[in-house]
Amino acid sequence: NLEDAERDLEELEVEKLKMEQRHNRDQGEFNNIAKVENMTSEIWHALDDDIREVHKKVETDGGQRQKEHLRLSKHLQELVVGEQEVAKRLAQQQAFQEDVAQEGKNLHRYWRQKYLVAEIKVGGAIAEVEAEDRARSHLVGHGDRIRA
Repeated sequence: NLEDAERDLEELEVEKLKMEQRHNRDQGEFNNIAKVENMTSEIWHALDDDIREVHKKVETDGGQRQKEHLRLSKHLQELVVGEQEVAKRLAQQQAFQEDVAQEGKNLHRYWRQKYLVAEIKVGGAIAEVEAEDRARSHLVGHGDRIRA
């Protein structure tokens, strides 16, 4: 019985040793798992921080792009309005230029007519003077012939 008890004790000690080894191995695995979990957690936190930074940057860039787009849209709208204003002014200037050209033609006709009327009067007066001179010389010629 004593031998059975010693054998049982040895078996228990062997089993205890196996259990301690298993426990140490499990403890090592647990520590490794804890380290891996900590490293994984750190990586996830770093990734989360990176994602937040990228998200903030994207929002900032998006806001800047939107502001730039609005600025360019406003500038384009101002250019379109300016182009319309220039077109209106150009049309007004062309109409004014046409009016001035027509007025110039009318004035040219008016002064041409005045010139022609004056030319006719001067021409008529010259013709009258010449006719009078011819009549005088003709009459003088008759008077000379009569006297002669």
